[in-house]
Amino acid sequence: FLNLNFGDRRALYWCVAITATVLTGIGWEGFEIVYSKLFPAGTIQVFGARDVVQDLWQDTLGGVVACFIADETVQSKTEPSHSSNYPAS
Repeated sequence: FLNLNFGDRRALYWCVAITATVLTGIGWEGFEIVYSKLFPAGTIQVFGARDVVQDLWQDTLGGVVACFIADETVQSKTEPSHSSNYPAS
């Protein structure tokens, strides 16, 4: 169902995946702010701009790492095995 053979569209995949990760992180930070305003005694604490920037940086880094792992995994599965090029002994 998922065609993970990116081929020439690898750069597009990275852009879309990292953008989706950042947008999800921004949405979560917005949720934290709204929730902390609606329920001041709630379990979510907002620590300020430094916390938001740190969270978004970590989200972005996580997206890049996930793209790299997916890219390496798909690339290794789609490349032909070199052992089949050698004649049998």
